[in-house]
Amino acid sequence: MTPPPSEVHIILLIQQSSDPKTRIWSDHCSIRSAIEYILGVYSTGQEHPIQDTLDISHFYGFFDEIYDCVPLVYDRHFRAYIPHDKQWLLFQAQEYMKANKPIV
Repeated sequence: MTPPPSEVHIILLIQQSSDPKTRIWSDHCSIRSAIEYILGVYSTGQEHPIQDTLDISHFYGFFDEIYDCVPLVYDRHFRAYIPHDKQWLLFQAQEYMKANKPIV
């Protein structure tokens, strides 16, 4: 998987359950910002918010439970937003966590 440029516009479409009322969206100026947003959503639902370490298995469980998550990544060549799947976003999150967070 080729990572996107570090500075690229991303719109995250997230639906946390089958209930359409759980749909949210957010826009980000970089993949880092989008991943940090997802980690923030994860942290909000935890008894003990993320501090110095991240339990990767709990994060994977959280991510798998998200009903739907579509990152729309702006492609300058096509001048359009390209949709990616949850697996693409999970890969980007793994790369981010390897580089930036101590993981348990």
